[in-house]
Amino acid sequence: MKEFLLRNLHGDVEGTCSGRVGYIICVYVGPLQVFVAQKLMPNDFKFDSNGPCYRGDDQMIEKNGQVRLKIVGLKHQATQINAVGTIKEDYLGQIQ
Repeated sequence: MKEFLLRNLHGDVEGTCSGRVGYIICVYVGPLQVFVAQKLMPNDFKFDSNGPCYRGDDQMIEKNGQVRLKIVGLKHQATQINAVGTIKEDYLGQIQ
C-alpha cells in the first residue's frame, strides 16, 4: 500500500518552489514554470511573512521546498510554456 501512495497519480507532477509573487507561488518542474494561485491552495493555507512561506494546518510550503501538484492549464507562447497548477486536492502539496 505504501508504494501505491508514493507513486505519482495521472496528471500529478513534482517540482521545486522558487518563491512567492503576489498571491501565487512559482514552481519549476524542469524547464516548465507552474503558477499556483492562492485560490488553488487549500482553504487553511495562509501567507506567513516571517518565513516567508504558506502555512496550513499540517503543511508548510517555502522557497526551495518540494511540492506535488496537479497541472490544470497550459499557455503556449513562442519562446516558453507556462502552466497553472493546484495543490487543493488530496495527496497534493508539500513533499516531506
